[in-house]
Amino acid sequence: MKPLISDCTVVDSLVCSKKVQKVAEVTLPLGLFPDLPDITDIVSVNVVPNLAGITQNVRIIEGKVVNIGIVPATITVTILGVDVPVTFTTSLPFQAHTDCPGACPEDTVTEAPLQIEGIFVQPGVPVVDVAGLEIVTGILIKIILRTTITVTRPVIVDKHGYFCDLNDRCKADNPPTFVLPALPALPIGNGLLDAVNDAETVEEMRAAIEDPSLGLDLTIYETLSEAQKNQVAEIILENRPQRGYTSVQSVQGALNNAVEQVTVDPNNIYVESGSTGGDGSRANPFGTIEEGMAAVNTGGIVHILEGIYNVDTQLIINKSLTLQGEGEVRPQVVFSSSNTMDGLVIQADNVTVDNLHLISNRALTGTNAVFSVPLRTPDNLYANITIKSSIIEGTVRSGYMWVENMTLLDNIFIHNAPNTQSLRFQMVRGTTNVLNNTFQGGSTSVGAVIFEPNLASYTVSGTINVTGNTMTSFTQFVNFYSFLEGSTSLFIEDNSIDHQDKSGSSVILTTRVNYALVEDLLIQNNTFINPHPTRLAVYFAGGGGGNNIPSEDQIKVYDNTFNFPNGYGQRPGDVVDPVYPVGYNAEAASFGMTLDAFDLQGNMNI
Repeated sequence: MKPLISDCTVVDSLVCSKKVQKVAEVTLPLGLFPDLPDITDIVSVNVVPNLAGITQNVRIIEGKVVNIGIVPATITVTILGVDVPVTFTTSLPFQAHTDCPGACPEDTVTEAPLQIEGIFVQPGVPVVDVAGLEIVTGILIKIILRTTITVTRPVIVDKHGYFCDLNDRCKADNPPTFVLPALPALPIGNGLLDAVNDAETVEEMRAAIEDPSLGLDLTIYETLSEAQKNQVAEIILENRPQRGYTSVQSVQGALNNAVEQVTVDPNNIYVESGSTGGDGSRANPFGTIEEGMAAVNTGGIVHILEGIYNVDTQLIINKSLTLQGEGEVRPQVVFSSSNTMDGLVIQADNVTVDNLHLISNRALTGTNAVFSVPLRTPDNLYANITIKSSIIEGTVRSGYMWVENMTLLDNIFIHNAPNTQSLRFQMVRGTTNVLNNTFQGGSTSVGAVIFEPNLASYTVSGTINVTGNTMTSFTQFVNFYSFLEGSTSLFIEDNSIDHQDKSGSSVILTTRVNYALVEDLLIQNNTFINPHPTRLAVYFAGGGGGNNIPSEDQIKVYDNTFNFPNGYGQRPGDVVDPVYPVGYNAEAASFGMTLDAFDLQGNMNI
């Protein structure tokens, strides 16, 4: 071996070293999510990058490092009302141009392992749709990566530290052109979706979803009959998005939904007017509400689909359940006018009626109503009854009740009965809520919310809240004419009361009530409009039995607005406050009633 004849060595000379960020991003059009009709239905978006799967190409041009690549990521979108989130894998492209003064194409670049600095999701970004035809709303996803890029150059140095090789590596007659290796493609979804999206018949759809390669969970599906499987395939076919299913998860969600529709769930029974031969499933509903109530489990829900349901006699609820009207237009339950019975009769505890339109234009009798909660026994009233978001309409009373823990919420009461009340409470216990309802009176409507028993044994106790309601065209808003059996509180708050052409006082209190049992009596923050000069907003009346008088300041009238454009209290014999429309009649005065019973604070006349 010949000895070395030079004392020069090759070393790596640092050209530059920089910390850099790379931003990978993609905007996904909403068309990729068939179960997402609106951007506001997004519950969450979870992005999980696969750092080990990142592919990138790096090249150096004069003074710059150019980097192009993709970040594979799994994206999971949770959608409001959709049981199974949509999950798929896609790629987020990135590119970075990093200034590196002195760098040349023949230099060497090294890069530290990539780290994630942050992941950002922004729904509502405009993007071209999947067909490339229009601008639509999308979801922007960004992944911020951080690394350190180092560029070095091999040079020859002698034993004194002088460079022996000083060639200009950046000198080039023409700009370089680089053809980079292709990056791997990561398609969205699953190629097996083609069979699902191309299916045109029930048979083709069944073959597609039953293909084991697709990976669907068919456990419950396999328990169905052949007829039910055909229905499932038909539902998936009919509800296939215009652009097709975009992931296995979206097909699974459609399958689960279809299976639920054809499977009878005794806790969720469906009815649709005019349906025949049904079994109570969503796909095969019963035709009548009576069938649904008979089939549903105790505590279950009868889903009443849009339509008109004619009832010859009565709907009698005799077990705990919910009648749930479905659809934007409330289902109508129309009781035949050929008899005078109550329409809906609730004879069970724990009953809810939601989003129905009950109509009873029957002839008025002494007690009949659109709905009733009859007396079980005085010691054991039906309990925990809720009627909400419904329309109660008719020529009879709206409701007639002996009840414990009753809630009437967000209803519209259309009262066309002659010379009678809308709501008549015979007995109440526990908590009675009349909240955020609208009372629309007819030509002879008397009282909107009346507590008036037929017998002294029909007693009242507990907390009564009459709050947030709107009343028009009744003679009375609240008439408290009850026999008390225990501690009782009455709260009348935040109501809008407009008598219009109906002459009467708004809140009527009577000597029948034992005020020693009244814990709270608050009339607060209401608006009273009454054009009738003889009437009052709060009126205390003697008569009808009893000689009870409230204590000093017991009737709290706070922060109300009174609009009596023609004056008030001009009824012979009445005693009225000189400033506000409250007072009492001569018979109450004979029992010792005075204006000292009223605690008037913060009220206003307009």
